[in-house]
Amino acid sequence: HFGPNRLGSIKPAGPFTYPGNELLVKRMSMYGYSNSLHENYEQDKAQVQYGALHAPPKKPKLGKGKLSLKAAFLCWLIPSLTFFLISAAWSTSLRIDVPILCTISQAVVIIGNGIVLYLTWLMITRYCLGHFPEFPFWYAFLAACSVLAVGSSIWFSNLNFKNNIEAYDTLDSLAAVSGVDPAVDSSTRFMDVGRIKFVNGTKLDLDKWIGFKNEDVYCVAPIVHKSTDKKLRATQDVVYDFWAIGLNCCSGGSFKCGQYDNPKARSGVRLLRQDQRSFYNLAVQEAEVTYGLRTSHPLFFLWVEDAQELQNTWHVLAYEYWAMGCIAFAAFMCGFTVVAVIFYVKFFLES
Repeated sequence: HFGPNRLGSIKPAGPFTYPGNELLVKRMSMYGYSNSLHENYEQDKAQVQYGALHAPPKKPKLGKGKLSLKAAFLCWLIPSLTFFLISAAWSTSLRIDVPILCTISQAVVIIGNGIVLYLTWLMITRYCLGHFPEFPFWYAFLAACSVLAVGSSIWFSNLNFKNNIEAYDTLDSLAAVSGVDPAVDSSTRFMDVGRIKFVNGTKLDLDKWIGFKNEDVYCVAPIVHKSTDKKLRATQDVVYDFWAIGLNCCSGGSFKCGQYDNPKARSGVRLLRQDQRSFYNLAVQEAEVTYGLRTSHPLFFLWVEDAQELQNTWHVLAYEYWAMGCIAFAAFMCGFTVVAVIFYVKFFLES
């Protein structure tokens, strides 16, 4: 114990120099005392006497953190909303009807994710410099999930748009005709047709189908007329320019594409995939050689009973796929977040 009588005999002779009492000097040095901070020595004596010395500031420990369910919830919510907004704007008809709205919404989402990435970089930098006591796990996890949400939503949106909405709108911009006779009408009259309805008696010639294989099998069968007016048709040089098509539907030894077995089917929906057109042309050329047919300007159609119904189906499917995509991504993020919580508890709280 350092009483006032003993302290009274100590005189300051410089910074931390107290002759005759090295133990007191050592104790005061432990608590960070110096003459530069406490010039009034009498005040220092009183602080020592009554135990009012302030402990030195403690450095932050890199110790255990605590689980934040709010942070985990936000790591699920923000990427899910990102996927929802981008896919809603770019995989539905809004992409064509209101393009400026889609551009603005995507820009807002990307800027928001950019802010998340910047904050993550800032927190990790502070942690590496020792200014932050715990690794910013949830910031890093949110940044990774946000990048995943943006990338996957763009990929999904383009796929859904190309397969459904783009086909629907392109078909809607083309002409629709009816009363076409495949035996006597020239295909060059219908180069701008999207939906076509043939005359009664039109059918598929399932005996002259062919399949061209290039990874997928591109199947074709001629659309013909079964009219009994043989005299009229005997004078015609029949050209097979109307073809029913399908993908991977003739590998079993027969043509089973579209509504091939529907006796009421006599309509067609035009092939819109330019990347597939060349393979169907090769299939027609193979059919020419195999069956001795003659073609001029072949047109390719999906064989259906109601072309308008199929077109409307693509529009409905686009929204169904979008809804299923959003639900699937939200479910994936839920499972991914649960795994992240388990990982955080295991390696950041128990270690």
